[in-house]
Amino acid sequence: MNLSAKSKKLGALFLGLFFLNSCEELGPFGLGEDDIAPLEFLTTEVATTGEIVLVDSIVSIGTGTLLTGDRSMPFGEMRAKAHTAFYYDQFSLRRPSDEARLDSVKLNLRFNYIFENNDQGVGLDLKAYQTEGEFRDTTLYFTTSTRTVTDVLIAENNLVITDLDSTYSLAVDETWSALVFDALGDPSNPLFQSLANFRGFLPGLAFQSDELMDNMFGIETGENIEIAFYYSEPSADGSGLTDNREFVLSGRLSPHFYSLDVDRSATEYSQVQDPAIAYPPTNNLLVHSGAGVVSKIDMSELRDFSEEEVNSIVNLVEFEVGPIEVLPDGVDPPEALFLHFTDDENTTIADRGAFRGIQVDSAPLLATQFPVRLTYNPLTRTYKNSITTYVQSYYNNVLRRDFILLYPTDMNASASGFEVAPEDVRIKIFYSQLR
Repeated sequence: MNLSAKSKKLGALFLGLFFLNSCEELGPFGLGEDDIAPLEFLTTEVATTGEIVLVDSIVSIGTGTLLTGDRSMPFGEMRAKAHTAFYYDQFSLRRPSDEARLDSVKLNLRFNYIFENNDQGVGLDLKAYQTEGEFRDTTLYFTTSTRTVTDVLIAENNLVITDLDSTYSLAVDETWSALVFDALGDPSNPLFQSLANFRGFLPGLAFQSDELMDNMFGIETGENIEIAFYYSEPSADGSGLTDNREFVLSGRLSPHFYSLDVDRSATEYSQVQDPAIAYPPTNNLLVHSGAGVVSKIDMSELRDFSEEEVNSIVNLVEFEVGPIEVLPDGVDPPEALFLHFTDDENTTIADRGAFRGIQVDSAPLLATQFPVRLTYNPLTRTYKNSITTYVQSYYNNVLRRDFILLYPTDMNASASGFEVAPEDVRIKIFYSQLR
């Protein structure tokens, strides 16, 4: 556009503004006062009811965390064991020379979760026992999966965990260490001739504490778990010097999972024993990570709203949970909740590797990639987020599903849990109508 054309357009704009401002009275343009139809803005809360459901098959492989330890909570006693196999690269294996000397062997690991922490550190009497039987890497492991744990103690230590960024070590049994190191240096020994041979000798380890710790710990998986053999041998260049070397068995590329035993018998949730059964709450609703306990929410009163408040515009809908009941000092509930759809069987509705649920506003209703997260606010002790798009579609009878599960984001990697009163689950609708 050239400068002359711009000047003409600006001139027309200023001329229009001049005539508009020169009017003696301002009034509705093109409408009489009787034609105005103002909006009335209204707010209502939709009542919900809740039940408690035990969700079966909580996957405990591939989470990056192996839970171990025990925990006594108002909603049950929990005890976890961490299981892992070990791997070495047989094709790049460097065997020690005949003159090599074993200096020490350590089982090194890192932690990424402590249920209750404090500034002085947390004590953990951790032991690693050998397991038996084939440990398949093609199996989907759950918290209910089991492996036979022998009484063969491979490594142990009394640890004081002061942070989650450091490596901690267990002392490995000397007899076992010497046996493995001798086989490593002997090419005729079949132990290291194949990974299958080695896993036949050591199917895996189970990490557990034989003492009641009343705390739950998360061990990082994969290569962060390693059995390191530190040894020395004369330098190959004939200099007479000594080289310090290391051979590592790691959890990299190895199957792993944690198993969990939960005893709710002495709690008000003792009746929650069978999966996929909806149990009425005695006092509170419950969400318990790891143990697979979730709350099922009935939102069917959205139908009454949709049928009674006709010709309305749904502007905003908030789903809120809380305030959460009292928690132990220093312990927070899960950072967020998902709203997963459920069915008459009280199970989560799977879509390949994800669960169907309420999606974030403006996302496709039947998608699984964009689940809405009810984020926890520690100041108000509540979870809240918008579910406006879903309720708009519900109101317009595009998609109606009345039952959801409050599913914690840390279900597979934590022992956190919380209780909430049934009346503290609320759906608040902001809507408008033509007066």
